[in-house]
Amino acid sequence: METARHQRFHARRKMHYLKHELLVDLGFTNWHTLEFWRLVAMLMFACWIRLYVHYLTQWLFLRGNRVPVYDFQPRWTTCIVKYTWQTVATHIEIGLLSLGVLGNTMMFVFLSGAAAVGQRYVGDLPAFGSNFVACAGIATVLDPFLVLIVDMLSHHYGCSQLSECAVSLTASGCTCVTGDWFKLYVRFQAQEGSGLVGIFIVLILYVALTCLSLVGLYIYLLYIHMNGRMLDVYRRVHGHEDSFFVPHDAEISLQELQTVCAQATRWKGPRGTQRKVFVHEYALSDPLDPLFRETNTHIAVYNVELDGSRELHRHFLKMPDGAVLELFGELGASTDGNWKSDAPQGAASLALLHNILQDVQRDDNSSSMTSAAIFEGL
Repeated sequence: METARHQRFHARRKMHYLKHELLVDLGFTNWHTLEFWRLVAMLMFACWIRLYVHYLTQWLFLRGNRVPVYDFQPRWTTCIVKYTWQTVATHIEIGLLSLGVLGNTMMFVFLSGAAAVGQRYVGDLPAFGSNFVACAGIATVLDPFLVLIVDMLSHHYGCSQLSECAVSLTASGCTCVTGDWFKLYVRFQAQEGSGLVGIFIVLILYVALTCLSLVGLYIYLLYIHMNGRMLDVYRRVHGHEDSFFVPHDAEISLQELQTVCAQATRWKGPRGTQRKVFVHEYALSDPLDPLFRETNTHIAVYNVELDGSRELHRHFLKMPDGAVLELFGELGASTDGNWKSDAPQGAASLALLHNILQDVQRDDNSSSMTSAAIFEGL
């Protein structure tokens, strides 16, 4: 019985494996390859595009709420969006901060949906498209923090202390705007005398939006990225043993067995040798359970010489569950039912196999069967 400590260990091991597979899938493991730098360039482009999506969504939100925007200047690293915050209600300002991040989230959801539809109705999504959507998701998660870094480097705070903005923040020479992370601090500082509440609201808001973006990125990487390859890895790592179908090592398909038998009936050797197929059924019943009955079918292909002597060529066993196993090695002459050579896993446990070849070899009156008759009951 596993303890909680063992379960945590297995969970960490599985997460480590999934993280490793994800990094390999994205191509971020080998920095000296062309694929790595291609992904870096793709990620930088996605981060650059999310900048304009962020501020364009905010501009549309302000226009939709009939807030006068007297200046909108797209730049290489940021966008200047000027409006009079004193005339805007607090809930609209909070909605403005939320919509900037949600704009990128909606763009990522749209790209993920397009990728899912393409996989369903068109076929496999190219690796380039899957990687670009993944980079867009990473840029969406990093959006609030990238905005903070750019605002800090661009000095988008304390605008009233700058000489060009001392007269009025609406002046054409004033290029300073209050960054998203500082908007509520400035508002509550002016209205309440302390901007501490504004700081906590911004932190809670951006943490919640980042978690939402992470959930979306997780769903995409698990179900859609690279045509759902990570989902297959996830199911293999977290699935229970009973939920997997694992064929026997020597299992073959029924079609392959039919082909072998059909070829055997047509084969003739240089000295008149023929190959014939013999079928024996072994029924297993339980005296304590009259309804219990299992039937194992042994199919043997022999080389039959002109003088009637036979030599085993290949033989197979059809299990009660329908699996067809090819048997290798010779059955021993001892009475314990063991193989002389290694037997296929799962078949060596059948004690009846000990006498299968013995029965066929002793039965001189056994007759071969046609290919059609062999598979009537299979």
